[in-house]
Amino acid sequence: TPARTATRTSTPRVQRTSAPTAPRIEQGSRATLPPPVPRASTRGASR
Repeated sequence: TPARTATRTSTPRVQRTSAPTAPRIEQGSRATLPPPVPRASTRGASR
């Protein structure tokens, strides 16, 4: 019985981690590209 419960709990845990992991990587890549561009512009204007 304990072995079956562990497998059932592991299945939902993997699906939940796979869903948020895919969108998080895409958002991180997009957010990492735009920030460096405006940062350089602000530094030049401040100077």
